[in-house]
Amino acid sequence: MRVTWVHPSWRDLVVEHLATDRQARRDFLASCELHGAQLALSTAGGAAGERTLPLLVDDADWDTFADNVHRLCRDLGHDDVARLLGAIDTALDSDPYNVELDSLAELALATTRRRFAHEARPLTPGLAEAWLRLADIVAAAPEPPDLRATWDASVPRPGDAATGRLRDWRALVSVLREYAPDFLREVGYPERYRGWILAGDEMLVDRWDPAVPRSPVPGRSP
Repeated sequence: MRVTWVHPSWRDLVVEHLATDRQARRDFLASCELHGAQLALSTAGGAAGERTLPLLVDDADWDTFADNVHRLCRDLGHDDVARLLGAIDTALDSDPYNVELDSLAELALATTRRRFAHEARPLTPGLAEAWLRLADIVAAAPEPPDLRATWDASVPRPGDAATGRLRDWRALVSVLREYAPDFLREVGYPERYRGWILAGDEMLVDRWDPAVPRSPVPGRSP
């Protein structure tokens, strides 16, 4: 049996019930889908915003939830995987010294990296950003996935100037410029792609130098 979500108005009732019932909490953590995982990873909950990671009370909770996160990372669609990685990122950003949370993030990154290698399909810019952004703050993050297929699938073709493909490519460039500048240098950006760099992007390209380390994002590890 899998636990699906019902309605946001039930959120506090669910948390209050599960927080006091160890077995029910474990059953939930073992079987919940994306929305339940987001609830377990939620921060600033409760009436005064004081509630953080409300369902992860003891070591057994973390172990149970980690097994489910591993499953979700293998089974969810790419958009939902991006949301799950984003939820882990937000939680870790709010509690950067939480060893259990760091280990969970490392597990999610490793699982998705293996999945991406097996699928050998392009990632969306949103998923690439979610993965790279989370890896940026994880102590023992795995090597980034191979982004060549993602890049090749995103590079515009003649006639794409007015399509979403150009928009997606520019979004991917923005992500890689922030988190993987070495990859951009390897594919010859921007020199090989100046024909697709529109006037609005010239300032960004002129300011970007892959040889210069990027500035740390405020509140995140350098």
